[in-house]
Amino acid sequence: MTPDEELDYHRNIYFHTIGNNCENDELIYADEDITAWLGVSTSPDGSKLFIAAFKGWSDTKYYFRDLKSTNEEFLLISEDHEANLSIIPLDDRFIIR
Repeated sequence: MTPDEELDYHRNIYFHTIGNNCENDELIYADEDITAWLGVSTSPDGSKLFIAAFKGWSDTKYYFRDLKSTNEEFLLISEDHEANLSIIPLDDRFIIR
């Protein structure tokens, strides 16, 4: 059971198939920091998944996963920057600004 003071936290990302019961959704990502705000984006062709973990106003970590690969691990592609970064996914590359 989640303590009352943590009810606004524990944001996780799940894979959901429309029409299926959400209790069967697969956990895709959970940050070790329960206060992180998470964002998800995909490349235009749907082959790449990007996750942003925002902590405060100036700490953003970006993770990448190639959905066409059998490797289900996320690759950390950006961390330890004193900036609020954003990512622009393209088909065969991405831009971090």
